[in-house]
Amino acid sequence: MQEKRAVKFATDLMTKYGYGHTISTPIMELTQDLKEKGVKISHPTLMGYWRALERLGYAKKEMQARIFGVTYRLNRYAFNNLITPAQ
Repeated sequence: MQEKRAVKFATDLMTKYGYGHTISTPIMELTQDLKEKGVKISHPTLMGYWRALERLGYAKKEMQARIFGVTYRLNRYAFNNLITPAQ
């Protein structure tokens, strides 16, 4: 169930909220930014979604310097197939 919500959330990030396939915004800032855009989401929920996306192979976490935090890279091919299904 969490996996389905996580995939829906990630597609919404790209289609509704203007994020790309690479998200380098720190999680706390991302949570706050989404709340300002009207999304009801908490920090623990967002972290759970990222872990679920990693388990499914839809996202990859890359560590940066401590000051920049973590960069998440969404699987461009998988999400493009979800957003624009094959004809």
